[in-house]
Amino acid sequence: MSTDRSEPGQLSGILDRIAALRTNLPPTAGRIADFITANASDVVHMSVTEVAERSGSSEGSVISLCQQLGARGFQQVKIAIARDLVQPVQFIHEDLEPDDDLATAVEKIFRSDLQALHDTQKALDLGQLSRAVAAIRKASRVEVFGIGSAATIAEDANYRLLRIGINSRATVDSHVQAITAALCTPDVAVLTISHSGST
Repeated sequence: MSTDRSEPGQLSGILDRIAALRTNLPPTAGRIADFITANASDVVHMSVTEVAERSGSSEGSVISLCQQLGARGFQQVKIAIARDLVQPVQFIHEDLEPDDDLATAVEKIFRSDLQALHDTQKALDLGQLSRAVAAIRKASRVEVFGIGSAATIAEDANYRLLRIGINSRATVDSHVQAITAALCTPDVAVLTISHSGST
């Protein structure tokens, strides 16, 4: 589902969507995604058959990936890629340098945070988000999991859920998480927070 509200049916941030989905894609879809990402400027001039041949896949697999990205088909993905390539970057990721003054450091941090929010908005699948909200609302309890740097975010999410009247509990120890997960019943929703996805 598109997150771009400017025109009905218009996709935006397609390369960001691919990056967000990449780790969970099966091998064939992963090869197609990698090919599109590495050859984005060429893909806008290619046919679905050419992309399938160059990525060692079938036309059906290419179209299936396009649909996973929220597009009706390959043509819509090509248009979205072309738009991404010509759209100016609104914010720039910049690393902090030892000689940055305070004002420069603050500016870089704010730009980075704004870029992260912008990238997340473009990668959001509103259909999936809506289903997640519905699952949380009808759950008898929400278990929130986070480890390491994600632990504080899990605890904050738990606090916010409790504030709006949702029965919630945060678990930040991996051993307790395993036990808690084993005890979950179908009416329990689990919110898992991880930056890398590996934990």
